[in-house]
Amino acid sequence: MLEGFINKQTFKLNIKNGDSMGYFISSIPPESIKSSSVFNLSDLYKFVYKWCELNSYEVKELEYYHGDEQAGNHIEVRLEATKNMDSYIRRRIMVSFLVLGMNKVEVEHEGMKLKTNKGNVEIQIEALLDLGYDRKWEKFGILRKIYDKFIIVSRLKAQKSVVGTEAYGLGNEIKAFLKLYQF
Repeated sequence: MLEGFINKQTFKLNIKNGDSMGYFISSIPPESIKSSSVFNLSDLYKFVYKWCELNSYEVKELEYYHGDEQAGNHIEVRLEATKNMDSYIRRRIMVSFLVLGMNKVEVEHEGMKLKTNKGNVEIQIEALLDLGYDRKWEKFGILRKIYDKFIIVSRLKAQKSVVGTEAYGLGNEIKAFLKLYQF
């Protein structure tokens, strides 16, 4: 399904200035997965982390917040998964968790009592390409722009498609994971 979306879409570089990483290209519109149900947050986190590792991404936890509120726990986590393709292109998948009203619950499944969580979870997934992430290309100015827009455009298009497909696949895996906990 995603391949059709990417192939129908006119390829535009839309190169944007990044923070300390040089330039980046957004691959697909960020995907948002929402669920209000029973789930195990620890298992979900480990599942996403393991998926990234199995797909050869290095994972960093950029942000973690945990607050106790009357309605339940409020948790925010941001993960960054990166895979260097060469010295110029790096794939990056950003995964953000927002959990509201999470409480511990005990459910019975197939005659066994399980301790798990119940609440609202929203997961956002964004796929990006980082260009010149090591900042070595900054000194080339206009040559770098020519390189991006004319010389490696087909390589960028291919990498954009791959990282978009991977992010879409991760989203589908997360949806399937959350469905496992529907009792």
